[in-house]
Amino acid sequence: MGSGLLREGNAAYAKGRPAQRHDLQPRPPRCLSTIVRCGLGGPQGPGTQYVSWIHETDFVRAVDLLIDRDDIAGVVNLASPHPLPNREFLQILRDAWGIRIGLPIPRWMLEFGTFALRTESELVLKSRRVTPGRLLDAGFKFQYPEWPAAARELVQRLIRYRS
Repeated sequence: MGSGLLREGNAAYAKGRPAQRHDLQPRPPRCLSTIVRCGLGGPQGPGTQYVSWIHETDFVRAVDLLIDRDDIAGVVNLASPHPLPNREFLQILRDAWGIRIGLPIPRWMLEFGTFALRTESELVLKSRRVTPGRLLDAGFKFQYPEWPAAARELVQRLIRYRS
């Protein structure tokens, strides 16, 4: 039933009924890429806080699995099995862009930026080492379990998307 919902929603969109579309199509992230390309892709705050992430393709596949499987209920973490420290996460993103410099962003600058964006600096500064135990137990296989390959794919797709 679940996969069908996504396929039916996309088929309806193709027939000109966008109000019925379930838009879970992956799009490249722009915010972090913009920061990195401007030279501000260094550690945010201390840089030791963990970042849990998931590639958009794996996110869509995981949601599809959860819709299809009635035996999985409750909280399921949608995150890669390999979270990593902010400093390393941003270094890998800089490498994917071919950017050698990443100026650190101190806490006071994060406070200012998150205030301007009407969000909380804790979302960046607090460590979150989330792993997908229940998803892995359900037999889910990640297409992008490691950040370096995921970052390279996202950057290449963003370059194609902008062209």
